[in-house]
Amino acid sequence: MNTPFVGYLAVFGAAAAACLLGAYRARRISDPDTRAGLVALLLTSAGWAGTYIGAFLASPPTLVRGFYLAGLVVGASTVGAWLWFCSAYTGRTLHRNPILQRTALVLFVGIAGTKLTNPWHGLYFYTEPAALPFPHLAVHYQPLYWINVGLAYGLAGVGYFLLFSLFRTVESGGGRLGLLAGLTALPLAGSITGELLPGLLNVAHEPLGVAAFAIGVTGLYRDQFQSVQITGTRTAPTFRMAPDGTLVDYNEQAAALLPASHPDSALGQPLAHVLPDVAAALQDGTSILQRPQGSSLRYYQLSTGEVAVGSSPSRQLLLSTDVTDRFEQQKALARRKALLEAQAESTLDGLLVVDPDFRVVFYNDRFLELWTSSDDLPDASLDEQSFLQVRRALIDPLLPHPDAFADKVEHLRTHPRAETRALFHLVDDRWIDWYSSPIVHQGTHFGRLWSFRDVTERRRMLERLLEVQEEERRRIDQEIHDQMGGLMSALQFKIDLLRRELPEATVPTSQFEQMEELVDGLSTATRKISRKLYPGALSVRGLAEVLPSLYRDLETEYGLMVTDDSDLAPDDRFSTLVERTVYWIIQEALINVSLHADTDEAHVVITSDEHRLSLHILDEGRGFDVSNHDDDKSFGLEGIRRRVERLNGTFELASTAGEGTRLSIVLPHHRPLLEELPSSRGPEIP
Repeated sequence: MNTPFVGYLAVFGAAAAACLLGAYRARRISDPDTRAGLVALLLTSAGWAGTYIGAFLASPPTLVRGFYLAGLVVGASTVGAWLWFCSAYTGRTLHRNPILQRTALVLFVGIAGTKLTNPWHGLYFYTEPAALPFPHLAVHYQPLYWINVGLAYGLAGVGYFLLFSLFRTVESGGGRLGLLAGLTALPLAGSITGELLPGLLNVAHEPLGVAAFAIGVTGLYRDQFQSVQITGTRTAPTFRMAPDGTLVDYNEQAAALLPASHPDSALGQPLAHVLPDVAAALQDGTSILQRPQGSSLRYYQLSTGEVAVGSSPSRQLLLSTDVTDRFEQQKALARRKALLEAQAESTLDGLLVVDPDFRVVFYNDRFLELWTSSDDLPDASLDEQSFLQVRRALIDPLLPHPDAFADKVEHLRTHPRAETRALFHLVDDRWIDWYSSPIVHQGTHFGRLWSFRDVTERRRMLERLLEVQEEERRRIDQEIHDQMGGLMSALQFKIDLLRRELPEATVPTSQFEQMEELVDGLSTATRKISRKLYPGALSVRGLAEVLPSLYRDLETEYGLMVTDDSDLAPDDRFSTLVERTVYWIIQEALINVSLHADTDEAHVVITSDEHRLSLHILDEGRGFDVSNHDDDKSFGLEGIRRRVERLNGTFELASTAGEGTRLSIVLPHHRPLLEELPSSRGPEIP
């Protein structure tokens, strides 16, 4: 048998076997993308070598040409596998770029098309029988082949650049791997020689170089192959140590942290000798390494982990460079947090902060004082508990109607940018002013602040003030009644006496009649003032009995017909403060209607339940713009609003031009803090 023939079969067969064995061993590579790229490179190279073996063994020229064409197509695919491998191994993401992937696919299809159509255009290669180095069908390449070879090696050069850029960043193993990578390009010389010398086969010898590379990276230098990837692809300073703590390798970023002595002296030495401050920090469990730099300090983040390289476990140490800014920010935030916590503890408000998921992230002692007793403190911290848990455990038991509060909380949860405020009357007779607002910074929602303040004393002082005001009104009304009533009676008596004593010729009767009209007008005005100051009958008879009299007076004086659709019973009584406020609001509002609404009808509706009294006053007059009404209306309405707010009620005004106005008031029930004083009023002024 021809010796050169056997030699070529053996060489390419060995190359195919080496590539297949390398692909099998490559399954141990931990990085999936690197593993996929290397396996694809080795399998396509094995297939490439196999096509040449088929061409050597085939006899019919057509079959030989078919094997050559298949080899050219498979060989082109090795370029894509090579670039994928180089990108993944060096820590890049070029192989995952969709644009580059589509470009590579289009390029491969175009190149494969020029090769497969060679039987028609003959611009890629042609064949002819040859006797050396053994009888075979020789291939002669045309210019289109060399153009594609140049393009393929140009693309492969990108991969070489990526690899050698990585190899130069590590201290150990990069040189040997660089030589192995260079072997993949060396067979190009054999391909060129085969074209020039008739004693060699004119075939691509690249599978031989890939086979040598496979033997090196998956066999002889497998540990160095993975070690270089682990160390070199780190952007942070990285040291790799043996189990005994000696330095095995490090990257160029780590070299800048070594002592001024030559870095080569660090390999094989214990970490404690080379970097004693780092070793001490690791020994103490410190995660931040502090190093002086000029007149300032720099901070580095330390982290360690066990990394398996081949069959030998090694310890990896990472120094994250220049975390000084982050560390300084953390210290500033810590100082700010301490200041805010001190302010939070010094405030009179109970504070609770939740994150966007309504989990507690902060609360102060005052919050616990408001919602717990000294004997009922929670066993565990409220941190990380949900607001629902806190509400059910601490807040709901003190609320007379926890469901209403739960509805408000749910509204805030579904409307994270909303604000709200309310006043709670607890079952222990305390009053809590509650406010909740979102925590937003530069458009980002970070959670919600809940503020609770005990306003019981302020509430009682306000109610006492209102009661004192009412008593002052009662006193003034009493004085008007006692003094003005007596004066009016004396004046009327004097007029009657003069009428009898003076002859009609001296003082005409019309003069006496005019004086009597003035006295009647003065009496009427006095009664109006008295009724506004303090409707005395209200304390005795209640709203249901007194309001009809008010409606009759308004009809007589202003021509206003009032329809009352209230559901009040004669024995429905409320606190004196609520009854007087409702009476005064109805009186003021209806006078306002008669003067400004341009209508002679109005409707009053009063309803009441266990907790609140609701008042609605409606008319179908001309209406007005509530945002731009005149001063006369504004003065009366603002007075009503202020009175309602003092009693923690709600005021709502709606009006549409040409359709009328609706005034809605809701007042909570509450007991007066001062006992009712007995009325000493006499009869009404005539």
